[in-house]
Amino acid sequence: MIFWAAIAAELLVLFFTSRYIFQALFALFYKILKKQNLAAIPVFVIFFPGVVLHEFAHFLAAEILFVKTHDFVIAPKIEHGNFRMGSVEISKTDIFRSFLIGVAPVILGLSVIAGVLFLYINFLHPELFYASLFDILKTVVVIYVVFIITNTMFSSKKDMEGSLILLFAGVFMGLILFFAEQILKVDFITPVLRLADSGRVIGGVRFAVLLFLIPVVINTVIYASAKVLVGKLLRT
Repeated sequence: MIFWAAIAAELLVLFFTSRYIFQALFALFYKILKKQNLAAIPVFVIFFPGVVLHEFAHFLAAEILFVKTHDFVIAPKIEHGNFRMGSVEISKTDIFRSFLIGVAPVILGLSVIAGVLFLYINFLHPELFYASLFDILKTVVVIYVVFIITNTMFSSKKDMEGSLILLFAGVFMGLILFFAEQILKVDFITPVLRLADSGRVIGGVRFAVLLFLIPVVINTVIYASAKVLVGKLLRT
């Protein structure tokens, strides 16, 4: 189970560093441009591809789940002190579908990052990372793609409305299974744990842990750099 814990830790690192990096970039441009509306523009430009992917994930998940969508917007907007770069209005639906639509950007984002890194690592040997200007450019593009998707894929509070209720429902179902085990003397949990700890599943999770070390390193380096740079700017 150590690899499951490792990938969970990686996702937590990416989540918390992405929140700070976004705020730090906005603070940096606000310090330079002096106006929030102006500061929003370069931040939006930097993250534009990731914003499109994020909102498209909401839209695609809603369409697959037969939930109507409207007002697909990709544009920077500061509203009630909150900076938004895009939105998709989703019609009212049940908690389960609302939750799936909310987490869709994370699922799609992780899939795209994994796919990009897998292709990059398998088709470009380490000694070729800097063999030519073209190879360097490919490396820079991959780092940029991983960076913007990592820092735009996590769902906002609005995206996750109703998830707390779903969490309580999951805990409730877990308690029901626990008491059913005690009463019926049937082991429901062990087969699930065995599947999660099987060789094929663990092999995939181990590979994912190694793969996602790349965005973790990228975000950690940028997070540390932003801490120092923004700290100096705010003191001046």
